[in-house]
Amino acid sequence: MQPVPESGFSDLRDLRSALDLIDLDELVAALEGPRRVGRRVSPRRPMLRAYLASRHLGIGSLSALIARLNNDPALRSVAGFTDSLPSYATFWRVFDRLAGMPELIIRCCDAILDRLAELVPDLGRVVAVDASTVEAYANPNRKHTVRNPDGPADADASWTKKNSARDPSQQEWVFGYKAHVVADGKRDVPLGMVVTTAKSNDSPFLLPLLKGLASSHSWF
Repeated sequence: MQPVPESGFSDLRDLRSALDLIDLDELVAALEGPRRVGRRVSPRRPMLRAYLASRHLGIGSLSALIARLNNDPALRSVAGFTDSLPSYATFWRVFDRLAGMPELIIRCCDAILDRLAELVPDLGRVVAVDASTVEAYANPNRKHTVRNPDGPADADASWTKKNSARDPSQQEWVFGYKAHVVADGKRDVPLGMVVTTAKSNDSPFLLPLLKGLASSHSWF
């Protein structure tokens, strides 16, 4: 399959340039694992690039991403697919394995921020801090049989009240987590995050977030 130019489909040239700046070697190596003789492994790098592209493009599900890749040769080219697409099951296994590598993902994100700080000298000069509630997928009424037999299925989640998305003047109960985020105030680029149970207060995490950024990045 020959690479397809972005022009004529959708303007993805900036997205390609951004993806090219991200060093994915460590993540790709971890996802590929040891080589197995005689077994053809679907390339992990294009799948990773496709996943990152889906976040930028607002593609909300794996099914929607695969459908977009099937129908948009330009996006396939940006991701780096030069052959037929892997199956849904292969995508799912790779992304599921990726979710189990939080420390490696954090290291890669830190490296991306350091690279971005080289390109944008005033990154992090002005910051915004906020916390958002993230609803859990788990059923809060289902009992966990191993880790927490007397509690809900997701032992780290909890109930909290938040403004309703349908009617901001009303509040609703949500079962899940809270993401405490520091972002660049000029560009909305996330710089650091701590995830807690949903009922946590916001203020205790402000100084630890800022101090953690300062200790991890000399430019902050």
